[in-house]
Amino acid sequence: MFMTIVFYIPSSNLQLLLMIIIVVNYSYSNSSQILFMAVIMMMTKNKNKNYCHHYLMAILMLFSISIARCDPDPSDNKFWQNMAIKRILQYESKRMTKMYEKEMAKNVIIFIGDGMGISTVTATRILKNQLPILKKIQEKQNSDEMNDENMTELWKKLQQSEDGSLSFESFETVALVKTYILDSQVGDSGACATAMMSGVKSNFETVGVSGKVKLNDCLATMDPMVRVSSIIDWAQQQGKSTGFVTTTRVTHATPAALYAHSASRYWESDDRMIMMMKTVNRSEHNEWNSEFCKDIARQLIEDEPGKNLNVIMGGGKRNLIPKNDGQRQDGRNLIDVWLDDKKQRGIFADNHMSHEADRNDTIEPSLALMSLKAIEILKHNPQGFLLIIESGRIDHAHHLNNAYRALTDTLALDDAVEHVVQKINKSNTLILVTADHSHVFTFGGFPARGNPILGIDDQTSDSDKLAYTTLMYTNGPGYRKLRENLTEINTIDRDYIQQTAIPKRWETHGGEDVPLYASGPSSEIFAGIMDQTFIPYGISYATCMGPMEPLFCKKNLNFPIYHNHNHELNHNYNDDDDDKHQLRSILIVNNNDNNEQKSNVDINNVVVVVDDGDGDDDWHQNQPNQRHQNQHRQQQQQQQQKQQQQQIENHDHRHSHNESMFSTTISSMTKSMDNFSNNHMDNVNDFVVDMKKKIDKTKLQPKQQQRQHQQQQQRRQQQQRRRRPIKFLNDKNIEKNDDNHHPRILTSSSSSTATTTTTTLKSEKNLRIIIIIIMMVLAMIQCNNKSL
Repeated sequence: MFMTIVFYIPSSNLQLLLMIIIVVNYSYSNSSQILFMAVIMMMTKNKNKNYCHHYLMAILMLFSISIARCDPDPSDNKFWQNMAIKRILQYESKRMTKMYEKEMAKNVIIFIGDGMGISTVTATRILKNQLPILKKIQEKQNSDEMNDENMTELWKKLQQSEDGSLSFESFETVALVKTYILDSQVGDSGACATAMMSGVKSNFETVGVSGKVKLNDCLATMDPMVRVSSIIDWAQQQGKSTGFVTTTRVTHATPAALYAHSASRYWESDDRMIMMMKTVNRSEHNEWNSEFCKDIARQLIEDEPGKNLNVIMGGGKRNLIPKNDGQRQDGRNLIDVWLDDKKQRGIFADNHMSHEADRNDTIEPSLALMSLKAIEILKHNPQGFLLIIESGRIDHAHHLNNAYRALTDTLALDDAVEHVVQKINKSNTLILVTADHSHVFTFGGFPARGNPILGIDDQTSDSDKLAYTTLMYTNGPGYRKLRENLTEINTIDRDYIQQTAIPKRWETHGGEDVPLYASGPSSEIFAGIMDQTFIPYGISYATCMGPMEPLFCKKNLNFPIYHNHNHELNHNYNDDDDDKHQLRSILIVNNNDNNEQKSNVDINNVVVVVDDGDGDDDWHQNQPNQRHQNQHRQQQQQQQQKQQQQQIENHDHRHSHNESMFSTTISSMTKSMDNFSNNHMDNVNDFVVDMKKKIDKTKLQPKQQQRQHQQQQQRRQQQQRRRRPIKFLNDKNIEKNDDNHHPRILTSSSSSTATTTTTTLKSEKNLRIIIIIIMMVLAMIQCNNKSL
């Protein structure tokens, strides 16, 4: 059709150029805009026989349309990836300037507090300290043991409750995350989780698809191009173990974004899809086929990456079994399929798992217990693991205006973080704690210090002179036409529903930024204010997996196998330090733990005391199966050792007495360490300080000083080679380091690739401008010739 329109134009030059413009625009525009351009050209032809000025008008309009279409399209997946690349390039530039290199993360653990906004975090922090005190007050009141002295003591403790902190608030990196989605200022769990897990903004209540898919558009999801990959896909492609733990249904919105591609987050089972077919226009869905448009539960069991997950824990049994006992209409029993698989999966409830305040320990495990069990299963993979842990019922309590359950579920997340941090190896594990969105949950008034966070404010309303609670909601089911007198109500009760300003059946999400806390390798890349889509790309950068791997990482990486059985001593370990230090002695850590049964525990977890030659002792965790050194580097080290040995042998032995004294000191250190091992390592810090003092008191004579100097020189040379600044982007002479030293280095090819990716839109716009300017010039020449 476009070609036919073009051939009506009399000028052959204009015909050719207009055809070029249409082709160029067709590559980046949609058909409706091209049709609009062609119609304008036809209208100008029919109105006047003098076509030149009308052609110029059409070209100008075409110019504006072309430039407008050069603007980035947020529904395109590349838009958000380019945004992430720009942010990583800025970080890389700063990192190169500061000349430091961080080891990449082997493991990743993401904690998600569904609906855990800043107000929720603040209120939970206070409740964490107040809850034990309030329980004591209630117990004493019930037993008639309360007196003025007891009350005064407890009140003093309450006044200090604001000073506490949650376990993840001590993480070294903090950020604010934007949570808007493609078609809404306030996001839902499905679209926000898609942004957080796949790095793509999507439409309201869709899961695992791009912005090209609208809500309930089942047929659109059949296009493989709209199905976005998640961090679970990237981790499995890298050979890592993967899993997730949630207190919601395993097919709920947030976990579904990890493995499913659905036009609706509510299609957890086929019964919901059948209900949708009865309510929408059947003509738009007459090609719907359950084999292509699967429900979320089937995608979890039958499709990748869901069927490859190593650990799945949560609720939602009803979506996996037939309608007699569950909700499935197709007769499938997906639990039986699970039984045929040897992956570790646990379904602990028919629907969602219980709120922490209502949980029965004998029936449902805690979030912390499930998290620890998941890590115990996943940690044996030498390539590492990816684990997502969600406290999903925070969101549900907020929707009901029930602050007590929302905050106690946040406390359960805090407890899980605390236990997991003690369990893992911090030196190679990246930990993130964040939320998918917030809620319209407010923390206001002017309550006094120590006032119960779930209690009422000291002041009253200006209109009805009635009291109000410190915690309230903007909207939700807690609305009352006539406000009640709260002085006669126990607002600390778990079932109390907070008051709201606007009546709604369910309280809504909030649109403000949510916090993110990060710890571990490359966690500093998450500092500042960022879009939610950056989170998976930041993880990709930190772990060298997924789309950032070819741009910022080296290939063919070999990970050491880590075994971490000790919960108390979990020191940072850097396997590159082994060749820089002189091993003095080794202390075996007792791995026996009475509270936990461990299988196949051998001498894998040791603590090494080393002396780097300048009197500084460091603790390192020695791991088996260290990264293999390449042959060239080993030969260099052997030659250096031989040269050093020859220099020492040829050196004057005038200071043999001092050398003997130094050897005696080291020997005594070894004996002290043996004794320390027998004492189960009760005073680690005192022991290290004592060892430092002994080394400092030892006066090394010229022979030892010369040896020290040689070692320091070698260490400086190695550091200079590793930390030499790499010129950015435009430099062709990129420093190439040994693959085994630092896995993340910008090579010349990756730099050019990143530059090309970030400048694609600019090149497209320049091309269109040039072509249209040429066309305008030729059109003006044609018009001038006709006028003459």
